[in-house]
Amino acid sequence: MAEPGVWAYEAGRAGPAAIAAPAGIAVLIAAATAGAGIDPGPLGARGAGAVVALAAGMAAVAAVGREHALELQLTLPVSYRVTVLRRLAPVAVAALAGGAAAAAAAAAGHPRAGPAEAVLGACGFILLMIGAGAWGAIRTGSAAGGSSLVLGVWAAKLFLLDRLAGPPALQAVLSGAGAALLVCLAVRRLGDTEALMEKGRRDG
Repeated sequence: MAEPGVWAYEAGRAGPAAIAAPAGIAVLIAAATAGAGIDPGPLGARGAGAVVALAAGMAAVAAVGREHALELQLTLPVSYRVTVLRRLAPVAVAALAGGAAAAAAAAAGHPRAGPAEAVLGACGFILLMIGAGAWGAIRTGSAAGGSSLVLGVWAAKLFLLDRLAGPPALQAVLSGAGAALLVCLAVRRLGDTEALMEKGRRDG
């Protein structure tokens, strides 16, 4: 178990904006929905989760980023993959908490929205975007590559998966499975020291 100071340090390396942006957007959505007395219905609840998910994916790209001291990181007792996962953890926690709150607020009081389904769907979507952002940034070694993958997966989820996958619970399961696959690919890539160093030398 890492010391609290380690988590605070890695959160700082991820950047305040990467952690605060998804949660901040979620709070604004929830406040606007509740304050204005808006009844957005099921579509609005899904839209709230989608906006937070996109912000979470971009935040994951920023958190992983490009490691300028990669060779130093690879010599430390703690593996580089553990370091990266620690940086992603605060982003994921803030995004999931904010996304769940935004989806629940958007769905509250609407009999067809289903707050539980809205929260489940939002969390699955957020995890999928975080996985896409982490894998894209690590695989390409650039924020542009990671951001492109996030946008591609986000669009595919909204315009393809949501139309074909059926009920929200099934969509959440598929999103979670996709997130797990992308995170596994990212972790595997982080274990390939030779490939990481070669990438660092080309980009340096």
